[in-house]
Amino acid sequence: MKQKIIIGERYTALLKNKLNELGLTVLALPENPDISPHLAGHTDLSVFYPGDKNIFLAGYLKNTSFQNTLEEAGLHVSFIEEKQSAEYPGDVQLNARILPGIGNKYNKAVKNVIKTIVFLNTNTVSRTILKYLSNKEIKKCSAIQKNKSEIESNNCGVKQGNYKIVDDLRDITKEALVGKEINTVIYDENNKQSTTNIRHSHDLLNTQKYDDPIILNGEIFVANSECCRFTDDCREIQPDFELIHVNQGYAACTTLDCGDGIISSDNGICQAAKNHGIDYLKISQGHISLPGYSYGFIGGSVFLHDNKMVFTGSLRNHPDRESIIQFLSDRCIEPFFLTDEDIFDIGGAVLITPKC
Repeated sequence: MKQKIIIGERYTALLKNKLNELGLTVLALPENPDISPHLAGHTDLSVFYPGDKNIFLAGYLKNTSFQNTLEEAGLHVSFIEEKQSAEYPGDVQLNARILPGIGNKYNKAVKNVIKTIVFLNTNTVSRTILKYLSNKEIKKCSAIQKNKSEIESNNCGVKQGNYKIVDDLRDITKEALVGKEINTVIYDENNKQSTTNIRHSHDLLNTQKYDDPIILNGEIFVANSECCRFTDDCREIQPDFELIHVNQGYAACTTLDCGDGIISSDNGICQAAKNHGIDYLKISQGHISLPGYSYGFIGGSVFLHDNKMVFTGSLRNHPDRESIIQFLSDRCIEPFFLTDEDIFDIGGAVLITPKC
C-alpha cells in the first residue's frame, strides 16, 4: 500500500500530482472553521500524529468522513478537549514537532528503547496530547503496606543500590513545576536534581504526600517511608518520548525535521537544540510566503520523505539557499520541489504509514 499524506484540501489541486509521483496518496484535510481563515487549511494546527497507531484531531473533525478514513487506515483517532479559536494561543493546541530520527542519534538506548524527541510548548499544547505523552513516560509501580526493607528482597529486579529514597516523591519534580514548565526531574546525589525535559504527570501536585514508588527513565524512586515496597507487579517502562519545552507555541511550524538535525529561524528553537546537543541550522526569518501574514515558516513549507526533503516551492530567492542545501547534503538528503513558485507555507504535512 502507498504511504498516505495529509495536507489541507485547499492545497491538493496544486500539489497532488507531484505528491503522487513520490508514491504518496493524498488525504485532504477539511478546512478548520475555528481558527483564522488564513490558517484554516494548515495541517499542523488541526492534526497531531506521534508516529504510532494514534492520531489526534481538532474537534471540528469529529464524526466526519475524514475521521472514518483515518480509522479505516488502522489509526486510533482521539480528539483534543480544548475548543480552538482564531487568536494565539487558541490555535496551537496540536502544534508540536516530532523528531524521530534525532532520538536514534542523540538518545542513549536503555534496554534497546530509544526516545523520540518532541519540541513543544508545554503551556499551550493540548492537555489531551500531554496526558498521552506523559502516560508513555511514567509508570507507577504497585505498592502495598509492608516494611521498606522488603524492597531488596522482592522479585521485581530492585536490588540494593538500584533505587533512591527521597522524603516525598513530589520533591523530585518541585522546581520543574515552577512556572508551569513541567518536566520530569531525575534525582542526582550531588546536584539533588537533574532535569530531563520530560513532562511529568499532574498527580504529584494533587496529593498531600506521594508514597507510591515510581520509575522515571529507568531510575527507581521510593518514598522514605516504612510502609512502602514494590510488588511483583512492578514493571520498568521506558519513555517513548523526550519532551523538550520551547517558548515558541508554533513549534511544528518553526522546526524542520532533517533526520538527525533541524532547521529553524526561531532563536528559542535553535537554543533548545544547542542545549540538547542537536545539530541545527539557523536561517533568516521570513522569505517564505503565507497569505495574510508577513511571512511563513520553514516547518510549514517542507517535509522529509525517505531521503528527499520536499519543498512546496523553490529556494532560489531565499537568502540561505546554499546553507540549507548543504545542511541537507551533509545528511544525504536531496531536495525535491513540488512547484516552481517561491517556497510557501501550507502548515506542513503529516505522513501516515498504512497500518492495514
